[in-house]
Amino acid sequence: MASPTLNSVSLGNLEMISQTKDLNITPITLPGLDDDDTEVFDLGGALTTITLTGSVVGTSTANVKTGVDNLLAIADGNQDATVTLSTDQTGSLSVKIATMDFVWEVPGINKCMYTIKVIKGA
Repeated sequence: MASPTLNSVSLGNLEMISQTKDLNITPITLPGLDDDDTEVFDLGGALTTITLTGSVVGTSTANVKTGVDNLLAIADGNQDATVTLSTDQTGSLSVKIATMDFVWEVPGINKCMYTIKVIKGA
């Protein structure tokens, strides 16, 4: 299995990729009428969020810190960038994204768990 990467940065042990698509449907009920008369509007278009969950494991704390720093650089970079996500499951996807959320925690020595959420753009 090839090591998964995001813009050539190793994602370490990528444990899960999930994608949600929010269609931003706005229901508007009309006062005094039955719910059969509810109007539904697509006011905002679709919004796709990709969530990557995994861990960085190393032989030393410094080794893990380097991996986490590399992942943080993605979140600190240009928020209007086209990146490539490469995994065995998805192949190589080229998508324009903005990093929405980056959470990491250290549950023990020489390991860091992370979750990265990105918004897919046009």
